[in-house]
Amino acid sequence: MMKFTGCLGIMVSSLILLLVCSLTFFSCVSSCDYSCPDKPVMTPSRLVVKFGDPTSATCVACQKTCFPLDDGIINMEVSLGTPNKNGSTVTWTVNQMTEWDLTPKCYYTTIMNYQCCTDLPVTVYKPPESVSFSLNPSGPLTEGSEVTLQCDVQDVAPAGNLTVTFYRGHTLLDQVKSNNHTKKPVNEIFSMSYNSTKEDNGVQFWCEAKLELGAEGPQPPLVVKSKETTVDLVTNSKPTDDAPSRKLCRFILCLTLLVSASV
Repeated sequence: MMKFTGCLGIMVSSLILLLVCSLTFFSCVSSCDYSCPDKPVMTPSRLVVKFGDPTSATCVACQKTCFPLDDGIINMEVSLGTPNKNGSTVTWTVNQMTEWDLTPKCYYTTIMNYQCCTDLPVTVYKPPESVSFSLNPSGPLTEGSEVTLQCDVQDVAPAGNLTVTFYRGHTLLDQVKSNNHTKKPVNEIFSMSYNSTKEDNGVQFWCEAKLELGAEGPQPPLVVKSKETTVDLVTNSKPTDDAPSRKLCRFILCLTLLVSASV
C-alpha cells in the first residue's frame, strides 16, 4: 500500500477528509425533516394562482436554528421563477405561471448536516372556457317521459375543484362534483335523469359550473353559466272521435225531412 508523508501526506489526507465530508453532507441533506420545531414559514401557506399570471411567496427560513447564516444554507427549491435571499428570508417571484404541477420547497441546512424543510402547496387554475346545457332527447318532450339533462364544461383546471349545478327555472335540481384529479385543463361532462311533468312546458332549464378554490382563491368563487333551454312539452291526450255523433245527427236530420215530406 502506497504511503504519503510530509506535505503530500497532509494534502492527500485533507482531500480524503473533504470527500468523506461531502459525501456525508449530501447523503444527510437528501432527506428533509418536515416536523422540525423551528421550520421555515411560508407566506402565504397555500398559493392559488391563475395560469399565466404573476405570483410570489416569501419564506422565513427559521427564527434561530439556521443562525449563524455563514454556517448554514438557506434557499428555495423551485422549478420555475427566481428565489432571492436576504438574510434568513427567501422571496420567490414568478413573472408568469406556466406550470400546472409544482411544489416549491423552502429549507435550511445546518453545519451539522441537518435539513429542515417546508413545502408550499400551489394550485394553478383556469376558469371554464365554456359551459353548455343540452337535453337528451332534444325534441319535444311528452308528459312523464324520462330525459337526461347534460352539462358540458370545456377546458377547466383543476377539475377536482369543480361543482356543476342543474336548474329548472330558479329551482335547484341537483349538484354534481367532479372526481377527476388531473391538474391540467380537461373537458368534463355531467348528467342527471329527470322525469318531465305537464308543468315543465315553457320552463327554462340550465346549468352552471363553479370552481371552488378555498379561502386563498377568488372570492366569490368563479361561476360560469350556460344558456337556458326552453322545454317544449307535447300532451298525451288524444283528440275525441265525434264520428258517431255526426252520423246520429245526419240520421235524425234525414228522418225529420222524411216525416215533413209525408205530412
